[in-house]
Amino acid sequence: MESLAGEIGIELIHHNGCVRATRLHAARPFAARALTGKTPAQVLAAVPLLFALCGSGQAYAAYLACREALGYEVDLAADQARELLVTTEALREHAWRILLDWPKLSGDIADQAVLAKLLKLDQQLNLLLFEKGRAFELDSRPYSNPSPGLVRKLLTELTGLIDAGIFGGRLAAFYRLDSEPGLKDWLVHDTSKPGLLLKRLYQFGWQACGQSRIRPLPDLGNAELEQVLKNTDLQVFCRLPHWHGVSFETTPYGRQCRHPLIQALREHYHNGLLVRLVATLLEVAQLLETLLNPGLPLALASGQAGVGISQVQAARGLLIHRVVFSEGLVQNYTIIAPTEWNFHPHGVVAESFMNLCAHSPAELKAQADLLIHVIDPCIKYQLRLLDQPTAKVFQHA
Repeated sequence: MESLAGEIGIELIHHNGCVRATRLHAARPFAARALTGKTPAQVLAAVPLLFALCGSGQAYAAYLACREALGYEVDLAADQARELLVTTEALREHAWRILLDWPKLSGDIADQAVLAKLLKLDQQLNLLLFEKGRAFELDSRPYSNPSPGLVRKLLTELTGLIDAGIFGGRLAAFYRLDSEPGLKDWLVHDTSKPGLLLKRLYQFGWQACGQSRIRPLPDLGNAELEQVLKNTDLQVFCRLPHWHGVSFETTPYGRQCRHPLIQALREHYHNGLLVRLVATLLEVAQLLETLLNPGLPLALASGQAGVGISQVQAARGLLIHRVVFSEGLVQNYTIIAPTEWNFHPHGVVAESFMNLCAHSPAELKAQADLLIHVIDPCIKYQLRLLDQPTAKVFQHA
């Protein structure tokens, strides 16, 4: 089945380096339509094929929603193994951006060797935990007695790989940082490729670029969420999600905003580029901690007979799935991905663009590309800069 990812078109209307207006348009098909009329088994087989990125996160959200709608019992041990796979995938997705895209944005060379090893370890973990790697089927069960030594060895190897590739072997020291002076001192001794991008921000004075008043998405209660989705036009809501009429963001920054280092940086740079980049690195560190010291499953699911709704935190933000079955077949399937919140025409990216200001179109494009990458649409995007001196200021198209 072909991926139905789509593309986002972004226009920045500017003059003399300052953005005067933005236009965001997502040419993104309703992938969930392909699931209408399917059986639960067909849904769970199709969902990972519909999404090129975060396939495990999407599959887990689909599994939870279907399980709730059909009234299957919860297996905490199996869910813990599934969350381990989702966590590993989130690490892989973050590492992909940090090791491939961040070096390019700072004029460095991407590190593909670490990513190749990381992908191999990710696949090995899946096969260690579930027979033939089938983790997200209604009747799938983890191995009753997987070798804990092998699993632990693999996770330790994965942690060491990311520590060396992203943090230069100084992961623990990074996660303990709680002030900007501490961060600057850490960067002085840092030789990693991601660290180079942070240094460039300081060099160019871009730390506070791209601030926004959009707040992180609050915790959504499943019961209230179900009431909202049940009583709204789902096609419109999936394209332009909001919570009680307000736009929110769902990003690594939103999940890390209470970390002491983020709170310290916010005093000077609010939620600008430096804060968002640091938040992504902190999330990687936190995910590694979760990997080695897992707790109870954190994904949420609830529903009623024939209806299931689930929430799963994936690499780029919150995934919401809702399924309605009738006579054993999907009557309606709804997917709300982080892209729709973050790249909403009045969302965090659109507003952050309004707070970019550069000395030239080339510098403005570099800032915009960096902002897009750190918030990450998870699909292709086309960015156009239009010099229009008479454009109306602060107009969001």
